[in-house]
Amino acid sequence: MKKIIKEYLIIILGAASIAFSINCLAIPNNLGEGGVPGLSAMGVYLFNIPASISNLVLNTIIITVGYRYFSKSLILKTCLVVIISTLFLNFMAPIHLTVTYPILASILAGSFMGGGIALVYLGNATSASGSMIAKILEMKFKLKKSYGLLISDLSVIIPSSIFLGVDRTLLTIISVYVSSKVLYFIIESDSLVDLRTILEQ
Repeated sequence: MKKIIKEYLIIILGAASIAFSINCLAIPNNLGEGGVPGLSAMGVYLFNIPASISNLVLNTIIITVGYRYFSKSLILKTCLVVIISTLFLNFMAPIHLTVTYPILASILAGSFMGGGIALVYLGNATSASGSMIAKILEMKFKLKKSYGLLISDLSVIIPSSIFLGVDRTLLTIISVYVSSKVLYFIIESDSLVDLRTILEQ
């Protein structure tokens, strides 16, 4: 029971970090993102659709498609992540942190995104979006989660470059790169303490 509570606390913290990256850092600084966050940002820029709505609708579609690949437990936890992140996106919508130096905004957005996704993974869930696609790539092709996520992200960023322009696209790529590295160091690097041991205590 104690382990389950810790897992859900980590999942909630991860979902909050993802929402903070999107609504408070990426969107206010006109940056893109990969996966569903990137599509949600485009929805805000082009059609003024709240990121919370795009997040809920698009991730629901992905979960429906990915249902056949994962256990019911993982699917249920992922649904929880989507619901929590949607609530946080709605709650954080008024918070706009405009950073003077765009490169710093991209690094911060990537750090919070990668950290949030990693925490969700450690809670034995996914954040849907590119995370679920990355898990499928890991299962089928033994590709590391961080690289699978990078591939998924670039598939959204490249088309988005038409609307973002060269400068913001390059900053977005930096953000996604930072995100993949933070994700790697938290869940795949042997040089850091494996946080899964905390859950087992």
